[in-house]
Amino acid sequence: MGAGQEFIIPYTVQDLDETLYELYPLVANSDLTVWKRYRGSEIGGYAEEQYLGTHQIEIWAQPRRPGLPELGLITTLQLQIVSSCQSQAWYTDADGDGWGRQLLARSCTPPTGAVSQRGDCDDANAFVYPGAPELADGLDNNCNQTTDEQAGDNQRPTIVVEELQGHSGALPYTPGTTYTYRITVHNPEPDEAVQLSLSQYIQSPPEEFSFSSPLPLSGTGMLSVDIAWTPDTDNYFQDEFLDLIEFKATDAAGNTSMTYLQATIPSSLPQIHLAADTFRIGINQAFRIEAYLQDDVNRYATLYPLNTTIPWDEYSIIENTKTSFIGYDDLSPGPEHAGLHRVLLVAFEDYVYTRRQVYKPFWVWVDPSCTNQAWYPDADGDGYGITADYNQTSYLTCDRPSEGYAANNEDCDDAQADTYPGAPELIGDGRDNNCNGAIDEGLCDISEPLTVASTCSEDPQNFRSWIIYNPNHCAVEVRYDLRQSDVEGTILALPGETIFSTPFLERNMNIMQIHWEDDAGRERMYRYREPNNTGLRIFTICSDDPAQELRWRIHNPNECAYYVEWEIEGSDQRGSYIAPPGDSYLTTTTIPNDPNVAVLMYYNYHSKKRYSRQPSAYRNCSGSQEPDCTISRELTIASSCSDDPLNVQNWVIYNPHACAVAVRYELRDTDQQGSLQAEPGYTYFQTPFVEGSRNIIDLYWQDSDEREQRYRFRQPADEPLQLFSECSDNPQQELRWRIFNPNECAYYVQWNMLGTQQRGSIIAPPGESFFTTTTSQRANLAQITWYNYQNERQRVQLAASFQTCGDAPATRSLAAKEASEHTLRSESLSVYPMPFRDVLQLRHQGITATAQVRVSLVSLSGARLEVPANQIRQTEGALELDLQQLPLADGLYLLRLDIEGDKPLYQRVIRQR
Repeated sequence: MGAGQEFIIPYTVQDLDETLYELYPLVANSDLTVWKRYRGSEIGGYAEEQYLGTHQIEIWAQPRRPGLPELGLITTLQLQIVSSCQSQAWYTDADGDGWGRQLLARSCTPPTGAVSQRGDCDDANAFVYPGAPELADGLDNNCNQTTDEQAGDNQRPTIVVEELQGHSGALPYTPGTTYTYRITVHNPEPDEAVQLSLSQYIQSPPEEFSFSSPLPLSGTGMLSVDIAWTPDTDNYFQDEFLDLIEFKATDAAGNTSMTYLQATIPSSLPQIHLAADTFRIGINQAFRIEAYLQDDVNRYATLYPLNTTIPWDEYSIIENTKTSFIGYDDLSPGPEHAGLHRVLLVAFEDYVYTRRQVYKPFWVWVDPSCTNQAWYPDADGDGYGITADYNQTSYLTCDRPSEGYAANNEDCDDAQADTYPGAPELIGDGRDNNCNGAIDEGLCDISEPLTVASTCSEDPQNFRSWIIYNPNHCAVEVRYDLRQSDVEGTILALPGETIFSTPFLERNMNIMQIHWEDDAGRERMYRYREPNNTGLRIFTICSDDPAQELRWRIHNPNECAYYVEWEIEGSDQRGSYIAPPGDSYLTTTTIPNDPNVAVLMYYNYHSKKRYSRQPSAYRNCSGSQEPDCTISRELTIASSCSDDPLNVQNWVIYNPHACAVAVRYELRDTDQQGSLQAEPGYTYFQTPFVEGSRNIIDLYWQDSDEREQRYRFRQPADEPLQLFSECSDNPQQELRWRIFNPNECAYYVQWNMLGTQQRGSIIAPPGESFFTTTTSQRANLAQITWYNYQNERQRVQLAASFQTCGDAPATRSLAAKEASEHTLRSESLSVYPMPFRDVLQLRHQGITATAQVRVSLVSLSGARLEVPANQIRQTEGALELDLQQLPLADGLYLLRLDIEGDKPLYQRVIRQR
């Protein structure tokens, strides 16, 4: 067989007494994957370059009648893969006329009696093949679907399909591999017009194939066309389906001939999981080794062991996915079995079109000097395991199979490393840490004072953020109140830092008080008074054409971002944005015969309005712009996350040129349009929120030849929000609800309890957010309403579960719990500030002080920058990135966070200096 090519091997098994039910091929000496071809005794596969050499293929049989061995080896084949030959398709030629019918093999050399030409319509008659002379014998000698026609008759055309690259027939097609066919039409009447067309009959899924040479094709006499197709990995590799590709030739008189190809696309293969590669067991003792089969696309694969050198009881198969190898005191290895034994696990795919297999070898070490003991899953690594459930495995061997197993099953919560028998009880965390059946029992030493301070808010227009530091080793219930307001509440301050937010209140002094009880029951209080901040300033800077436009610099000398509003006095030019620490810029249109005074408004730390005014200096930036800038490349526009999703939509324009470009935009299906200067790099602007607008925006500009260019951005579909009913300490009085946002941007969400006056609204950030309602005498049915990315109104309703916190819901399985925790880990990555300047903070509960992490930033142009490890400060739950040394231009980036042992996390971030 040729390396880097498909192969097919024919074989024959005589089963005279019909005792065999199914045959399975298996490569015994390597991990080369092969499969059994549908409706035939052939083996198919792909000979990758790494598998050069000789491979032994074993044919195993499953019996038809009960009482026979489960699987038996009946024959072996030899497969040699070399790099010096070209494999091709070979077809059966039973009548010896040089034309084949059925695909027999794909190899470098032909099997006996095989030919390379395909298209014989009767392989039992040597006088019948494409192009044969038509005889008056009642047969279709030339395979044109017409019998005994003579010269001058109205004859049908003939179609011949020839494989040039890849393979044909009902074998699985490999995603990423190109398949090429030559389709030839022979018309017996050479001056008559003929047309070749193509049809597809796709069973599943509904995507169409894409061919390199589109049909139909028209001409006279003979037509020939090469068609190439490369199955796409993303579209075709997730599930299996069958497709019929029909070719039809029609002449001017309406006579037709048809032929077709049949394609099967393979799904991903199952995975076999074992805790170790070698298991040590004692002699004359009970033992247990378990394997688990992960079959994501439900191909119903079944695990079998291929080994006869170790005595064990009949292995058990639990719904095709979990297999146990069990030995008992009276049926287990003895002294004569001492040493290493190789066992091969194989999973045969139970699918009608293919019989592929995966296999995993492991070793059993029979050691007369050791004693077997039970090992249980220990997912949280606290040294205490649990009894294995359906999707887990346990072992009875001499040694611990691997990390993640314990010698006991006494854990009461295997998802929490601080919960196990004898663990210190953490007061206030709502869990039974020591597994004694009681929650939060005992006293906690709350002797160290708590403190509170302000911290930077991700939404300074609407919220103030605060951070409580608790130096004690247990959680403390804290009551807070914001002086000179009715803002108050209760929060559980965990050991370390706890962050919470309060609404922004104009002219509030932001004096925050927290109250708690110490271990003696005495109320303690800490008051925080917001210090004065340094004022923001607006400056006039030079412009390339001050008679047309003016540029301004806003300087924020503080460590937090500010919500600012600006305007040009006496005009309708105004706007707002989040001013990050450092410098940010804006551009206005020059008003003739006017001082063009810019006014900047912001709120200081005490929530009082402050202003900065500056008239324009009309300075010209001499030489700052290239005089002959060629506008030749495409500008693009895309949506960006909005800090105020209720009222505005954010957009970002990317200009790849070295000079500014005048652009015009139009928001389809609305009256929203405008003009602005797109600076080199990224330019941001906003449009009002318009219900039902679909957010399709057109960007127009002129190139250097004064031709108008257009780029259209169509908002992609987003994922719907999800509503969950959460546990409550007293569900008869109060109900808690959780909103999960799986998207990158925040949403403005309105909630209400149907049939009551209870209603409200929140900004739902990516990940999770919560709201609380009062229990009513009605159905307690909650509804959330929001607008999706196409500005279409969406609704979700859910009835309350009335679950009390601490009571595990009877309907929630462990698998559902793990899935929920995985979703939280994958989605709740938060970044601050946004936009950032030189320092960026990441928060995620999967970050630990010792976990290995990697952070990278990818620009819209595809450039990737790795953040060096010495520029990452890592603490529990948070990372601080020092990005001053990285060559980052202002603009939009995709941040990727890799945490050891977890899936990558992504977040869009904006750099703005």
